Amino acid sequence: MRRTLRRLAWVAIPTVALVAGVVGLADSVDEAHAGAADAGAATPPPRMASSATMIRLSRLHHVADRQVQLGRLAAVAASRPETRIYGARLATDFQALDQRINVMALDLGIDPARLGPMYAGENTASLRRQSEDLTRLASESGDAFDRRFWVIVAQDQLAASDMLLPVAGTDPSLEPLVADVSRQLATSSRQALAAAEPVGTPPRTNVPPAAVAAPAVPPAPVTAPGP
Repeated sequence: MRRTLRRLAWVAIPTVALVAGVVGLADSVDEAHAGAADAGAATPPPRMASSATMIRLSRLHHVADRQVQLGRLAAVAASRPETRIYGARLATDFQALDQRINVMALDLGIDPARLGPMYAGENTASLRRQSEDLTRLASESGDAFDRRFWVIVAQDQLAASDMLLPVAGTDPSLEPLVADVSRQLATSSRQALAAAEPVGTPPRTNVPPAAVAAPAVPPAPVTAPGP
């Protein structure tokens, strides 16, 4: 009898161990599923941007990148210190905005490298004109460069303001960034008016001295010869 009980006990031990192992494995699986669910709740899937949002982001990127290009060129090629200082500031201000645009694109699941080609695909003629403007500007020197630069800046900033108009279906989270780009354009336009003013006046060294009128001298009296 004792031997029978002993044999039954040895048979039951691996069975209990097997059951305990299965229960432990089930508990582990349940914990893993719960952890995955918690992780999913903490890190939601990336947002999918609409086509309207991508188009608007590409316009913002183009506006910022264009101002950076103009600013960098003026900073090294302009003849007037006012123009060079303005160009450097223009490039710095819009480079910071372009970085924010790239971060926003990443947040919306968009590769920032797609923004430039997307704008180019829809605005081929506009990009061609802007490229020609830059080529002509780079060929100028002296005050001719500065004057052409201010004309291009005025035209581009005016056109850029139109590009920031609302687009139906755009993600609302873009609006604060659009407002900041719009404000910076307005600020840069005011700064341009102040910096461009000296270009309309010739340098002092080239201004001829004012003519001084000679005092009126009465004609000498005419005397008739004597007899």
